[in-house]
Formats: sequence, structure tokens, C-alpha cells
Amino acid sequence: MILNQKELYEIMLREEDPINRYQYMEEFERFDKFLSGLKPSWNKNAFWFSGLWLLNRKMYRYFFIWLSIIGLSSLVSSILDRTCSYSCRDISLNLLGSTWLILAILLGVFGSSIYHQHIKQKIEQAIKQFPDEEQILACLHEEATFLSRSIVK
Repeated sequence: MILNQKELYEIMLREEDPINRYQYMEEFERFDKFLSGLKPSWNKNAFWFSGLWLLNRKMYRYFFIWLSIIGLSSLVSSILDRTCSYSCRDISLNLLGSTWLILAILLGVFGSSIYHQHIKQKIEQAIKQFPDEEQILACLHEEATFLSRSIVK
């Protein structure tokens, strides 16, 4: 394979604005120096826009996990709200708010690492699926992980 990992990342991040692309490239290079697993960093967009950020990065599996946790928390909160006394209602509100905040913090801290793993997985799938470099590049161009510009096109 003629292309190196950095060039493959650049292909996957081509739709990003230059500031985000530069930030992700720096983080991905740093992440590649360590063993696999989640690595902490700070991603303010993942923190503030949690579920929307996951959707925008085409990380649908993680979005549905996030949505399921929020939905389950909302369901438990609703049950507590209906069945408990007046003092229990504060607990139900705190449960939903705390769940939302914990997920936002986790995505803020580990979002870039999750995104890195997602992109690496897409690259590895393309390399395994296609023997020819041109086919790999075409596949990666289609799989580019930034959704909002592809909606506009």
C-alpha cells in the first residue's frame, strides 16, 4: 500500500473544516502512538452536542447506544415521577439530568478517541474489502465520516 495512515485519515476527514481537521489529525497521530483502547482528550463539540455530534460523524451505533441510555433514563424518571411521593420527583429530575451530563462528559473526554477508532475501522474494512488502491480510495471517499456537507450536496 502506497498511502500511509496519515493520508488515509486525511481522506476520511476531507469534509471537515480546516481547524477541526488539523485538531483531529494531531489527536489521531498522538493516539496511534499508544496501544489500542480509549484515550482521553477534550472535544468540546462532542460535549455540547453529544447525540448530534455522533450523528454528524456517522457513528450511528454509538448514537443509538446514547439514545437508548437517555430513553431508559427518561423512562425510569417518568416511572419514579408517577409512582413516588412529592420528594421523589426531585430524584427523577436529577436522574435524567445527571444521566445527560455524565454522557456529555464521557463524550467530551473520549469522543475523539471513539471517532479515531471508528475511522480506523472504516479504513481497515476498505483495505480488507478491496485489493486495488484506487478502489480503496473510492470507498473511503464514499465513507467519509462527516455528514452535514453530504446532506447539502
